[in-house]
Amino acid sequence: MWYNINKMQNNKQTVSQPVANPAYKMPGKETIAEAIVALASKEPEKKWERKILINSSISCYGFSSKELNDKSCESLSTKLKSLTGVVINELLADSVLALDDDGDISLKIVPITSKEITELFIKKFLTEDEAKDSRPDGKKNVLKAVLGQIIKRKTEDDSILRQGAKVVIEIEDELVKNDKIKKLILASESAYPNTPVGKLLKLSNDNYKAYHSGKVKLPAYETALQRLVTSCISEAGGEFFELLSMKLFRTVYGSSVVKDELTAGPDDNGIDGILTVKDGLGFLDTVFFQSKTKLRTVAYVSIKVVREFLGVVTAYRASKGILISNANFARETKLFASRAPNLMLVDNQQLFTLMKEYEVGLVKEGDTYVIDDMMFLDGV
Repeated sequence: MWYNINKMQNNKQTVSQPVANPAYKMPGKETIAEAIVALASKEPEKKWERKILINSSISCYGFSSKELNDKSCESLSTKLKSLTGVVINELLADSVLALDDDGDISLKIVPITSKEITELFIKKFLTEDEAKDSRPDGKKNVLKAVLGQIIKRKTEDDSILRQGAKVVIEIEDELVKNDKIKKLILASESAYPNTPVGKLLKLSNDNYKAYHSGKVKLPAYETALQRLVTSCISEAGGEFFELLSMKLFRTVYGSSVVKDELTAGPDDNGIDGILTVKDGLGFLDTVFFQSKTKLRTVAYVSIKVVREFLGVVTAYRASKGILISNANFARETKLFASRAPNLMLVDNQQLFTLMKEYEVGLVKEGDTYVIDDMMFLDGV
């Protein structure tokens, strides 16, 4: 499947994320994708709220309610939620799932033709130059021939294609096992998967190599790095950003954190995470945070969002509230927040600065930083 990835073969340092409980084994992205599609297929016309689809999918992975009860940063439940969110974004990018104007998710059941399937995999597996190559033994024609055989073998009347884009997963399973495809196309694939996040990480790695070789100056490299890491957050999804935010705040507060919980869910009241922090005298502070992920990093978080968040912080008598985003805050929003002594806004520039300072999502490499590839690819 498109989720398979080789070890990184570049100059960059990667950091493996800690495993809180080695007794359990995280499911692979293929398993998660199959569970999501199977769940959505039971009611093909149903539109799912994202958080409900994630929670319902997690219940299908074979873990007990006791194993999923822990909501702390490094817990099984939290990692599964983040990884499931990443996979949902990849299924949306591959047109297996569809997103409506209200943000609800459904199985894409619009009939798909053999031609559309072929075009999808040409775009997925080939570069622009390879897609233009019409030689009989070129990658494009080999891919088209193998796909044609798979589609024909599946059905003579194209009935399976009427199921919609979910059939893409089944076809891809067969495609990547084909000897010709493995030898001609997959063997030469980049170490990065052909997903939205994978493409951004590859570009970031190419930029780092250009900087390392002296072709790009440090300021230009770090400007591009900030843009790419905030875009990676957008593509990885809100659940991943909630986990990254918690990891970041836990690192910032250090050993003073006595308890943490990721609370985001259908009834979270706008609170994504809670930290309980103890000062030197033993006093406890409750810190709420909300992570706002914007698909366009040049977008602005509205003042309405900040007002509502402050209202929840006040209503639940939290000591502090942090609203963190990979986008920006308008001037009036910042002015409003400045009048609330227990409220802090963290925009994409401050986020980038904190990620560098505390090396969460970014890793020091020489005199600069690189993206922690495995954290984004694994979603944890």
